[in-house]
Amino acid sequence: MTLEEVATFKASKEGILSLCFSHDASFLATSDGENCVGIYRFGSGVEDGPHKQWEFLGKYRGHYKPITGLQFGFADEGQPRLFSVAEDRCVVEYDLSRSSVQGGIQLRSTSRLEQSAVPTSFVWLPPGVQSDTAVLVTSNEQYKLRVSQAGAKGIERTVLGPTYGGPLTQMLLLPPPPDEEQPPRYVAYATHEKVVGVMKLPLDGNPNKAMGLIAHPAEVTDIGASWDGEWMLTTGGSDMSIHLWKVDTSALEVTVVAGGEGVAPFVALIDGGADGSLYQEMIDYFYYAQLRAQGEDTTEPRLISGLVPISDVGNMMRSFGFYPSEKDIEVLQAEARLMAKAAGRDRADSLTLDELVVLYVNHRPVFGISKEQIAAAIETIGIDDADGKMSREALVRALGNFDEALSADQLADCLRLLVGNDDVKALPKRLGAKEFAEDLLGFEDYSQ
Repeated sequence: MTLEEVATFKASKEGILSLCFSHDASFLATSDGENCVGIYRFGSGVEDGPHKQWEFLGKYRGHYKPITGLQFGFADEGQPRLFSVAEDRCVVEYDLSRSSVQGGIQLRSTSRLEQSAVPTSFVWLPPGVQSDTAVLVTSNEQYKLRVSQAGAKGIERTVLGPTYGGPLTQMLLLPPPPDEEQPPRYVAYATHEKVVGVMKLPLDGNPNKAMGLIAHPAEVTDIGASWDGEWMLTTGGSDMSIHLWKVDTSALEVTVVAGGEGVAPFVALIDGGADGSLYQEMIDYFYYAQLRAQGEDTTEPRLISGLVPISDVGNMMRSFGFYPSEKDIEVLQAEARLMAKAAGRDRADSLTLDELVVLYVNHRPVFGISKEQIAAAIETIGIDDADGKMSREALVRALGNFDEALSADQLADCLRLLVGNDDVKALPKRLGAKEFAEDLLGFEDYSQ
């Protein structure tokens, strides 16, 4: 094998962090330490023949924080599409057809993916793999996978990702075997340190559809796959090694079957399982929600339909101990409507108990609120260097003016439940992280 240098570009003074080719090798894209994406086009200057060259179209800073994912997809007609995801919680699509040396890099769309979580990687999936249309699947630091339409705003589905080895930092769609017409498809992934694995598509949050193993003693810097998807390459950092792995998906298929069908794998993830107190409470709340929807004081015969209004999803999640924000509830309700539509119900305004359980398991936090998060929130609101605490006035001002602000009536209701008095003066004059958690919220184990 011989190598011939055909083009050299000084792309970035901060260095190239990643690069990728389009499926037809007509475009090359890079990301760098300046949070910029550079785009190169092949053969744009000469019609045909062996004298085609790479042309640098330019670069564009579409993100203000480090880029965590850069991949090509393709449109229905086969034209390449380029996407990037970054720690600024946004996905950017670049308009390759309108980008040129003279006009620079043009954007097609910019969409915000997350409210608080930080995206860590993403993969583009063609039509027929996850859904009937092409989708983007992004992972975040909270061990969630977000499925959204490629180029469209809004999350279509949230599922629980693998929770071992840290958040996913790389994802790669494995090529299908060449001798099968419609084989199951799989996504390979890697975490920042040690772990690589495989997930079966379509993604739905079933923990039995994913596996992971320790591939390196420290960081995993990159993953790749053979043209037929039968072999996988992983590269380490400090161990200075490249490992070649045989992909045997039959073992994963056995695990999927052993884990059960339908809602069973999700119920197993609830504390205590099907016989635990939490699951029994979920059933009780579900039936109460049905009665409540018909009117608590009605004298008409009760109809147990097995469905509850989607508008009650937020209240039910909070009764289960999961406290989503108002934005989270919008996402939950939108996903519930899609689930109802997929189930073939005439009206997409209700959901079943099984669908509610799946939503709960996929959306609830993997880990609870930590002491460090409480301390960081209080420091963000504003603390006095003298005692490291915030004032009562600063807390009330933050709750009433920023993000999903509480109205005066909502704040009074919260105070009445927490301290038995709706007057803000019932709060301590100064609050640190410990006082806020123990005295106000009642966390008994905060000091442990």
